[in-house]
Amino acid sequence: MDLEKYKNKSGFKIPNNYMENFEANLFEKLEISSENDKESKSGFQVPQDYFSTLESRILSKVASDSSKGKIINLFSKKRLYYASAVAAIFIVMLSTFLFNSPDSNSINTIEYAALEEYINEEDLDYYDISNLIYEDGYIIESLNASNFNEEAIFDYLSENVEDSGLIIE
Repeated sequence: MDLEKYKNKSGFKIPNNYMENFEANLFEKLEISSENDKESKSGFQVPQDYFSTLESRILSKVASDSSKGKIINLFSKKRLYYASAVAAIFIVMLSTFLFNSPDSNSINTIEYAALEEYINEEDLDYYDISNLIYEDGYIIESLNASNFNEEAIFDYLSENVEDSGLIIE
């Protein structure tokens, strides 16, 4: 291969006297492009005195827009009263149904055997027995004493009372 013939040649060619006039040509083109930039428009136009009156125009629009609508608070006192009333009604109804059972204990629901066992096993004194006989300071009228036989009463007393002196009195 013949490399010697390509040794001093780079492949790039420039015109004659290009480097001598390069600086003058560059400044000339820069001046022309800066003049074109000053005259060229960006495509956007701003009206005259736009930025000097911008603040006053914004404030006038904000002031006029605030009087157009009515503001309603989410947590007003009226709504709070309604919500608390509904909650109170709900709690009352819930407690009525849960804690008020229809089965209430009374003397009629107690079995006779349990009542008899309580009277026999417990140490009842005079005041407890009188509370059973007297109701509000009066002798209970609903006691059906006609079913009791005198002989049955004497038999019961003779078997269960140890002091016979009480029977005679």
